[in-house]
Amino acid sequence: MKKTAAFVLASVVILFFLVDPGFAALPRYEIIDLGTLGSGAEYAMLKFQGTHTQPLRVPADYQTIQAAIDAAVDGDTVLVADGTYTGQGNRDIDFLGKAISVRSENGPENCIIDCNGTENDPHRGFYFHNGEDANSILDGFTITGGYATAIPSWPTPLPDSAMIPNQPFGGAIYCNNASPTISSCVILNNRAFVSHCAGQITGFRGYGAGGGIYCFNSSAIINNCIIAENVAENGGQTLGEAAGGAVYCSGNEAVTITNCTITGNQALAPIDTVINTNNPLDMAIEGEGYFVLNDGTRELFTRGGSFRIKYNSMLVEPKTGWEVQRFGSIGEADGFQIPGDDNIYIPYDISLPPNPTSTIVVTGNLSADQTLPVSQTQVLSSNIRYTVNGYTAIEHTKIADLDQFTGTASSGKIYVAGIKPDGTEVTDSTGLIVSGTTISEVGLAGTWALYEI
Repeated sequence: MKKTAAFVLASVVILFFLVDPGFAALPRYEIIDLGTLGSGAEYAMLKFQGTHTQPLRVPADYQTIQAAIDAAVDGDTVLVADGTYTGQGNRDIDFLGKAISVRSENGPENCIIDCNGTENDPHRGFYFHNGEDANSILDGFTITGGYATAIPSWPTPLPDSAMIPNQPFGGAIYCNNASPTISSCVILNNRAFVSHCAGQITGFRGYGAGGGIYCFNSSAIINNCIIAENVAENGGQTLGEAAGGAVYCSGNEAVTITNCTITGNQALAPIDTVINTNNPLDMAIEGEGYFVLNDGTRELFTRGGSFRIKYNSMLVEPKTGWEVQRFGSIGEADGFQIPGDDNIYIPYDISLPPNPTSTIVVTGNLSADQTLPVSQTQVLSSNIRYTVNGYTAIEHTKIADLDQFTGTASSGKIYVAGIKPDGTEVTDSTGLIVSGTTISEVGLAGTWALYEI
């Protein structure tokens, strides 16, 4: 409980000091209030800067971890007793930019932060976003049940995504332009998830990243931690991806990870969603398997098949510039690929020499001596409507009965005349040899039948 002490100097100025039990004042202060009393005397209220001489204990002194952090000042230690901590004030915890230590009394196996996050009610363990540095220390907790996801109600057009806390980054811990020290923690069973709903947001190309920890423009120090069974997932956002089941780092800084156990984490994306991108270099894998990329020092695996050609004619993943890898020696003998180089080379100014065809195998041809089991009716077709006395002719109408027939019904030839669909005239100098039966007995085996087309 704070106490106020009043001192009278020359009976004119009264100084009020705010004193907190267990608080050791340093020789620095700030004036937080100036004024004049009813008697006319002036007063100044001073707040001294310093640190608490004793830890701020949870839950003995403060009911929640966040309440203790709110009361802490630089240099303080928040000491959390054994137990499982849930609910408001014990999740989505914010260091508020303070250089403090938040520690468990007896290690991560005895002090658990259960975020109880879901897709509809997302929560993570800690959110560092106020420029925290290595002097902001998180030590000795198990963080589980974190669920970071995109919120479909974001405004459109989408603002700077790096500044939005409710997004699918960092299921347990999100370091955004902050570089805390994370030590001796267990990051277990957390999830960074982007659902198909994120596709409703204008301009959003979603991806779940950092199922355990996400670091953006961060030089965070992560040591002596276990990061296990966390998931980064794209649940159906076809223009998105999933990356960093355990830890995902992006931006311009370097995260330091030492003496950590990282196991059983996954990055999941819908592998059966194939879309037409109209890019001839994009590819998709049917069934199991991965594309292999190389960042210059290591090989990485991806299901995403969006590729481009780099300035040096190498096929690359466009966001990272990592080269797509090949196997075997195809193209090397022709100068199309570089021997000993697993990168895929696609030069625009080189063509492969032609290879002459040496063997042709034809299968499924009709036999030259094949006979039909029954006689077939030959068909004379036309693009006009055949009629008899103005009515449509039926299949077995005699040719001599057609309104379109002119001449004598006798043996001879039938010549075709008319206009083709392209407007040119039909020229038939050969004709079809027929008999009187053709004219008078249409429909018999081996004779002609007339059909409209």
